[in-house]
This record gives sequence, C-alpha cells and structure tokens, in this order.
Amino acid sequence: MLELVKRDSRVTAWVPAALWSGIILFFSLIPYGANIPLTIGNFDKMAHFFEYALLAPLLLRAMHRSGWGPAPKIMLFTLISVTVYGILIELLQSFVPGRDASLSDALSNFAGAIFGIILWKTTLWRK
Repeated sequence: MLELVKRDSRVTAWVPAALWSGIILFFSLIPYGANIPLTIGNFDKMAHFFEYALLAPLLLRAMHRSGWGPAPKIMLFTLISVTVYGILIELLQSFVPGRDASLSDALSNFAGAIFGIILWKTTLWRK
C-alpha cells in the first residue's frame, strides 16, 4: 500500500488539500468558550481569508497533478468547491454551541479563495 502511495503522485497530491480541509473543519466546529480566542478585532476575517487562500491553491495543485483538465476548468471548479465548502462550514457552525453562521465569514472565505486562485495562476502554475 505504501508503495502505491509513493509511486502514484495523483494520490499524494490530494493529501495536503485533505489535511488542510480537515484542519479548517476541526477549528471551525470548536464550541465558543473552549479557551480558544475565536474573534480578536478583524483577525477573524483575516483568518478566514488566509485559510481559504491556502485551501484553493492546495486543491488546484491536487487537481492539476491528477490531470483534471485545463487551468480554467480547474480554477472554476476550485472556486465553486471551496466556496461551497466555506458555506457548508458556516451552516454547520449554527449547530455548535456559542457559534453561528456568518455571511461576512463566508464572504471572507470566498475572497480568500479568489486570492488563492489568482496567486496560484500567476506564480505557481507550471504548464
């Protein structure tokens, strides 16, 4: 099994995106008041922005290495996927004690995804 993972970069390409998605989910569903400061001024919005600015390129990298198609196709799919993921997490937060769904957080997620896609396309894309 380990040889399969080493040999097939299409499998290993998804690991960073999956891990980062899991980290985002874990910290997003911690109940408020669990001794972790969740909002400090605008830090909350910046954290959302940068979480998704990192998630988008990780997903783009995975899809690119897996041969999902041309850049425009995977950029659009990434934007939709990351945006939907952010919205779903915001909706899940409405069921967590002390947390709520926030449109401004979802917009910060969306803006971060756009920034991450632009960053990936302009600096990291290799044809």
